Amino acid sequence: MALAGEIVVNVIAKTKGYSRGLDRARGETTKFKSSITSSMGSLAKWSGALAGVTGVIVGVRRAVQSMRESFERLDSIAKTADRLGLTGTQLATLQKAAKLSGANVETLNMGLQRMTRRIAEAAQGTGEAKNAIAELGLSAQSLVNMGPYEAFLRIADAMGDVTTQADKVRLAAKLFDSEGVKLVNTLGTGSDKLREMQRETMKLGGALQKDMLSAVEKSNDAWTDFHENWAMFKDSVWAKLAPLIEGAGKLLGWLAKQLADTGNEVKEVARVNGQVLPNAMEKSAKAMAAQTREAIRNAQAMSKASRAARERAAEAAKLRKEAEQTTHTSRAIERQQFAGAAMRGTTAAYSAEIEARATRQRELAIEKAQLEEQQEINEGIAQINDNLARMNRGGVALRKVSLAPGGVG
Repeated sequence: MALAGEIVVNVIAKTKGYSRGLDRARGETTKFKSSITSSMGSLAKWSGALAGVTGVIVGVRRAVQSMRESFERLDSIAKTADRLGLTGTQLATLQKAAKLSGANVETLNMGLQRMTRRIAEAAQGTGEAKNAIAELGLSAQSLVNMGPYEAFLRIADAMGDVTTQADKVRLAAKLFDSEGVKLVNTLGTGSDKLREMQRETMKLGGALQKDMLSAVEKSNDAWTDFHENWAMFKDSVWAKLAPLIEGAGKLLGWLAKQLADTGNEVKEVARVNGQVLPNAMEKSAKAMAAQTREAIRNAQAMSKASRAARERAAEAAKLRKEAEQTTHTSRAIERQQFAGAAMRGTTAAYSAEIEARATRQRELAIEKAQLEEQQEINEGIAQINDNLARMNRGGVALRKVSLAPGGVG
């Protein structure tokens, strides 16, 4: 049982520091909770105003996002148009037609770029598009002179005269490359429809003049420059904070290791307890059972001694009664002897002697009976005291056994 108490003390000692840390953490958490509760009361007063401000911020953010999307799209149109030799309105019209016919903007832009290059090659008598242009009944040099937009419209009208879809795909591949085959449906729109789409774009305010697109490009470039500078600034800040972050990381790592070591110690103690405590508890249970049986035997012995004492007391009473009867008999004999002595003339002397002898016999008998009774009583009391001492020892042992598993001191 001492081993079990030592193990419990060991567990408490190893986890005491950990428990103090948890207590401090709980105290700080309680303070933080109180602070938050107090702050929430103040924040509730401003919730209406904050909701309004939040709505304004969300609206402004959406407006800025919409502006950014428009700027990015217009900037892309401006840069691509400059690269291909188109106006912004022309490129926007062709991109719209491509989307409506199932192609995407990237396919159209790449197709126009390859068409422009292959027409120029054909005008010099080379390239893959030379025979395709001739087959369509067009002049490569004329196409070069009229510019990419008008050249695309002329090719669209010429493709309308091709009778089979296979030939349209073949000729489109020669003019726009394999990816340009996706523009067959766009070419099928025809020049008239494409010019009508251009006029609609201009009516809706979509006439993208060069100076307008230039302003958008500059604005977008400024925005991009701001983002790049901001990114560099953030990188610089984080770089300067790197040592601090490294130190915090090391501190967190150390704390994690300490917690892990404490957990391992507790786990090891639990493992040892799992091996030692069952044996100790089994031994304690056996000892407690043996002490209980001993206490029962002591109680039975005490009961038996009590019965023996009562029997001896009864025997002493019986002896006293017999002594009294003997005294009565002796008196009767003495009276007879006194009568005889009277007859012989010696009544007084003999009577005195007989009386003295009878008194002595009674005293001896009573004294003997008292001594025997006192001795028996003393023996019974000694036996009872011995049994009580044994029971007390058994009770002390039982209390030690019952208190030992939880005792730590």
